[in-house]
Amino acid sequence: MLTTRTVDSRRVYEDHRVKMRVDTIQLGDRPTLERGVVEQSDSVVVVPVTNSGDVLLVRQWRHPAQAVLLEAPAGHINPGETPRQAAERELQEEAGHTAERFDPLPGFWAAPSISTEYMSGFLATGLTTSSLPQDDDEDVELAQTPLSEIPRLIREGVIVDSKSIAALLSAIYLCPESIPSR
Repeated sequence: MLTTRTVDSRRVYEDHRVKMRVDTIQLGDRPTLERGVVEQSDSVVVVPVTNSGDVLLVRQWRHPAQAVLLEAPAGHINPGETPRQAAERELQEEAGHTAERFDPLPGFWAAPSISTEYMSGFLATGLTTSSLPQDDDEDVELAQTPLSEIPRLIREGVIVDSKSIAALLSAIYLCPESIPSR
């Protein structure tokens, strides 16, 4: 098994959302090498499913992708929040709803080769309308979509966001008993 040791670490960028550092590491007895690390807070992704079996997705502009993406509601966990509290807040901010139940979905690393961000997933059911203002840097549009269409939308490249794909497929295939009848 490889052993890794951090020899040096230096911050190269920082703003209110993200920090970046360059670590010099040594893998076993190999020569040292540098790795860029994006330090981000952990986050949540929510799969909100209506009583009629539709999922509430959102459309929003993603600057790095230079495209409007169809995604599950998601966002960063604020200091002092639990993942569940962040999921409740994000559901209200992005999808304009609250939920009676938040069942945990498998969590995952967003991009483990470059980022410290870990995402917790939730299936939200028993939805009712209840909104909070969107964040200043968001312009989100609700897209109510039949849950039965999700595999096709992923297969056809309509849903291309990795967190949404992971959470949606987890909800459909790992937690079908928790989803309202379709």
